[in-house]
Amino acid sequence: MIQSNSRRVIGGVSAFAVAAGLALTAGVGMASAAPGSVNWWDGGSTFTRTISNVTPAVGETISVSTTFSRVPNAETGDETIQEMTDVHPACLTFVDLKIDGVQTALTNSDPTSAKVVGSWLVNSTSPRTMVYSYKVGANCDRDVALNTSMKYSGSLGAGNYPDKGPTISVAKSASASGSLGNLFGS
Repeated sequence: MIQSNSRRVIGGVSAFAVAAGLALTAGVGMASAAPGSVNWWDGGSTFTRTISNVTPAVGETISVSTTFSRVPNAETGDETIQEMTDVHPACLTFVDLKIDGVQTALTNSDPTSAKVVGSWLVNSTSPRTMVYSYKVGANCDRDVALNTSMKYSGSLGAGNYPDKGPTISVAKSASASGSLGNLFGS
């Protein structure tokens, strides 16, 4: 009988500890990537901009991809992209650039932009994707929409899209409000 009661007490305490641990974990929250994407067209060109996580945490690396394509049977034909500038908040630090999956060096950068110059043919069956990666800095404003944009020039002209986005909103740092030690008086 004593042995049976001891098992019940131990079982009850164990169940309580597991439940408390789950509650503590839920209170801290689990980070999950929330991608964001926008699409638009201009003349015979279509653009898709995607950010891997629009609610990143400080220290996280996010990627910003821009895909250029041409509308099938566009009157103006194919286009050659000659320059592309990714515009970002100053609190993001450039990490790397890949064009169609190939590591590519920047031509120029400053605290709010990263530019590459080259020659990339774009048509309706052969789009080009440029992926800029950035590390999120501690100096980013929290829970505020931070704008991203792009501009480019090509054989058919230039485009500047300062309001297309997507925006990012850096999450406030998660902090636990207690510990298992507090539950057991330590």
